Amino acid sequence: MQYKIIVDKQSRLNPSGEQKEYTVDIEELRVKGNVYDSLVITQDETYVMRRLSLSEYGVLTVLEDEIKETLTDVNIELFEGDNYIYLVDMTGNKFYAEYLIKNDFTDTYATKIEMNTAITQTAQNIMFQVNKKVDEEEFGTQLILNSEALKMAWNQISEYLQLEGIEGKASLVIYDENDKKLIIYDSTGQHFYDGSDNIFGEIGVKTVDNQKYVAFSVPSEYGQTIQDGMAWGMTTESDGKFWPILYIKNFQMAAKNSGSFSGQLILNYCDLLLTTGGIIGGNVKMKVDDILGAIYFQDTETGNLLLAISPDSSIQDAEINILNKIKFFKNQAGSNSLKIGTDVTNYCLLTDDGSIYAQDIGSPTCEMSCETLECFGHIYCNNGVEPFSTKDKKRNIEQYNNKALTEVLNTDIYYYNYKEDTEDCKKRVGAIIDKDYKCSKEIIGTEGKGIDLYSMISLAYKAIQEQQELIEKLKENDKAKDKLISDLTTRLEKLEKEACHGKDTV
Repeated sequence: MQYKIIVDKQSRLNPSGEQKEYTVDIEELRVKGNVYDSLVITQDETYVMRRLSLSEYGVLTVLEDEIKETLTDVNIELFEGDNYIYLVDMTGNKFYAEYLIKNDFTDTYATKIEMNTAITQTAQNIMFQVNKKVDEEEFGTQLILNSEALKMAWNQISEYLQLEGIEGKASLVIYDENDKKLIIYDSTGQHFYDGSDNIFGEIGVKTVDNQKYVAFSVPSEYGQTIQDGMAWGMTTESDGKFWPILYIKNFQMAAKNSGSFSGQLILNYCDLLLTTGGIIGGNVKMKVDDILGAIYFQDTETGNLLLAISPDSSIQDAEINILNKIKFFKNQAGSNSLKIGTDVTNYCLLTDDGSIYAQDIGSPTCEMSCETLECFGHIYCNNGVEPFSTKDKKRNIEQYNNKALTEVLNTDIYYYNYKEDTEDCKKRVGAIIDKDYKCSKEIIGTEGKGIDLYSMISLAYKAIQEQQELIEKLKENDKAKDKLISDLTTRLEKLEKEACHGKDTV
């Protein structure tokens, strides 16, 4: 198969009249994914590098070892300078070309070289100058020496270096084409200029309270807010854009001796990672435990722990510890708790499953609302425990018309002790909730675990009322009996008198 190769000074989109055409007779170049055969043209040889094999069934496979096929009688000449190489009627091909760059040391391309040197001395200075012209390009180096400075310039670079004395210090200065200072190097450091005679920033040794620092600083003045600042960051090579990562912004210098300075230290695009060190502000230090992965806040004067945050790990469960007395932690059951106090028995515990534990609860105006309150000790109250009884707190109100006395009579009362009571604890008196014990369902609490004392007292009230009704009826019966007896007695007395009177008359 024949390939036509074009060599031109210009691209195929804008061909010149000097393009050269070459024909190469080789077997088809193949490609499969990122693997392809190559036509290689170098200064010394031209060859095909085979990386693919075509079976008799038309299947391409990748060769384990490349095969080099040297081409003879191929002489492809390149133009001096830029060359555009492409295959006719084909696009998207990959080329490798080895070429020789024209430079000052190649006799092949340096067709015309002119060199001259000169030393010029005047009353003001001495100038050393070396110039060279290669074809149409001119190159040169120039040194100018006078009583104040040594100036160095070379080739066609607009900036130049100058050694001079500034403010009594030996200084190396880079100037721009307008003789404006760009950078000064001296014994105090490196000084950057903003294109005029104003210093924009400095790198050097600074001394504060007899302590020396290698520092980068921006000039400022008291009572000013500095918009420009210091930054550490990255520069993308493709577009030369600077990306500030750690920098100072909006720094305000206060009045002299006031000490009221402020600004913003910004960390951008990155996380602040602490390992064995910490951050100290005032008397508080924040540090990390790289084993537990925990963060600690500590009093730097006493060493006391102020706050600790530990994630869930194989060593311990997640928790937050405050002042060694308050702890948020994860329970093995999956719930989370807030514990105040470190004593074995004297502490308060709140759990996100709705339970609360406390050794003592007291407040002049304490208000508590909950569905269930369990206490395994004593509850003392000077003013008693009062259930809500106002109408606005109740619903489904209806008169209780059952026989309360029957419920009272159907409830047995026992002596007993709780399992948590000590052996010498006084026996308690009350009802027992169990299928083997008589207990009115009217006084059993909503969860079936305890006696509703309010219901029990109310039922007793109703029973007393029923008994009072019986008493009143008995009193009425007694009055009727007393009246009947009184009436019978009166009649008997009257009959007796009448009988006696009749006897006398006879």
